[in-house]
Formats: sequence, structure tokens, C-alpha cells
Amino acid sequence: MAAQMASNATQPRTFTEGGRQQQQQQGGGRQVTLMQFNARTGFADWGLQTMWRHLLVPFNRTRRAAVAACVHEHLPDFVASQEGLSWQLRHMASDLDHAYAFVGGFRGGPTWYNDESSAIFYRKSSWNLEASGDFMLSPTPEVRYSSYPGASYPMITTWAVLASLPVDGIEGHVRVLIVSTHLDPYVPAIRAASAEQLRQTVAELRQTHSCQQAFLLGDFNSDFEESAWQLLKQAGWVDSWEAQNGAYPAGSFTYHAFQGPSYKPEGPQVSDPNHAIDFIWLWGEGPGPAPSVVSSKVDHQRYTSSGPCASGVLPSDHYALVTEVLLPL
Repeated sequence: MAAQMASNATQPRTFTEGGRQQQQQQGGGRQVTLMQFNARTGFADWGLQTMWRHLLVPFNRTRRAAVAACVHEHLPDFVASQEGLSWQLRHMASDLDHAYAFVGGFRGGPTWYNDESSAIFYRKSSWNLEASGDFMLSPTPEVRYSSYPGASYPMITTWAVLASLPVDGIEGHVRVLIVSTHLDPYVPAIRAASAEQLRQTVAELRQTHSCQQAFLLGDFNSDFEESAWQLLKQAGWVDSWEAQNGAYPAGSFTYHAFQGPSYKPEGPQVSDPNHAIDFIWLWGEGPGPAPSVVSSKVDHQRYTSSGPCASGVLPSDHYALVTEVLLPL
């Protein structure tokens, strides 16, 4: 099977929704797929399999091609990305045949090569953007490149309010709030302060934009044992992976440093736990029916431009997390 997949690796892959629409509406709800995907900044790695686009590597076996192929594989409605630079986001949109649009500003700073984002991609055929914005995880969230005292880096969060478009065979109209965030990579106290800020700010956004359905996706740089995760759960947010699969076992890490399943996390004391640090949260409180989790899985596959391939490359130093939910209509 691996040899067969490798032999097809030079065939370009084009975006298609296939039979997905037939599965989008069931049981009086609308099925929506969300992806949490830290795509890794393009100016941090220079290896043949880790650089975004290495000139000595055929394009179909570059990390750039693998990122697009991973999104193609799951056809999500929404992708919450982290660390993307402006040109990376443009590459991703182009490589996805412009079936997706994206929103999200950049954190700012003195150098252009680390001006990272927490951009949100959405499928243009299914969703219409109503409003969007950004804020820093900071006491002054409106000030770009600001941060909490003692933070490792300034970290930015992006949000978007989207309304569903009519699709053949799918009735009903839904509006959702999508939030993409990235917490401090090293300091637990800063992550805790950021989680509290997220709790408050997302609640305000839900009220301002009258969005009962809200989703918070992000790279938390910490696991369920740390206060950032616990604060959100206590506030009424539902961890989609935990809701579907139960407690996180040892070895469920989503950061892998481009080493895949052979990676050995260094431990929570250096913000590298042996559990997931990437999450998709659902808002589960308030009036009306809550969304239900259909499936939630971590994608451990390697890719070429043609799709999953055992001899391909890992798209990022994080695994992608993919969750399907059923939204009440």
C-alpha cells in the first residue's frame, strides 16, 4: 500500500467536496467540520523535510504541499491556524484552489519575519463572513505587539462571525463565532491570565454578535492538567476530543517537533507535556440546544501533494486536530 501511495505522489490534488454535502445535514442539524492546525512559521526550520518550501525538494514533497494536502483530506468548514506569516497564508489559500478565504491580522513587532498570526480559514461556498477582528493576549488587547508582563512573546487571537449559506440538500440557517488563539509557549501564569481574558472576551463577543454557537480553537502550549484548560472547562466550555474519546492518555501529545510518533516530550516543566496541547472547544452553556460532537481525531499522517503517504512529510511540528459537530438548526 505504501508503495502504491508513493507512486501516486506526483499527481497534483485539486479541491473537491466530493460527497461531503450529502452528510452535512442529519438528525435536524447541520454537520460542521473544524480543524485546529498550528502550521508552523515559515522562518524557523531549514531542513529538507521541515522548511516550508525547500528548493532542493520536489514541490509535491515539500511541507507547503503537505499542509494543503492535510486540509484537503478533511475538507473542514473552518481551519484555525497559528504562526502563519503573510506569505504562508497566501500560499495556503492558493494551494487550496481559493476555495477558502481567511481573516486575521498580525501581531506586529520590530521584524517582518516573525510577524505571526492566528488566522481563520473558512470555506467560501458554505459560509459568509459577517464580522471579524483580532486582539492581543495582553492588558492592552487593542495594542499590537503588546503582552502581559513576563510573557515570552506577544500572542494574537483572531475571531470571526460567520453565517451559513444555502447549500443543495441542506436547510436551515446557523451563525457561529470562531476564535483562533495561541497561548504563551513557556510561562504557565501568562497562559492562565490569557485563558481568563479569552473567557471574558469571547463571552462579550457572543453577546455582542448574538452567537449561541461558539468555538474556541488553539494551541495552548499546555495540557488538561494546567489551569488554562481547567478554567475554560469550569466556565462551561466543552473539550471536543475529551467529550468524544474520554480522558487524555499518556502519549496523546499533539506537538512532536517534526519527529512524529517517535517523539519523547520533555515534560510539563518545560511546557512540553505528554498529552495534547491543541484543542477545539465548544460552548455548551446557555439557552437552546447545544452542539453535539460527532467525531474528534488527531491526524498523525504524513503527506505529499496527492494526499496521505507513508513516505511523505509531516505537515507541521504539530498534528492537526479535526472535530465534526452537529449544530442544531
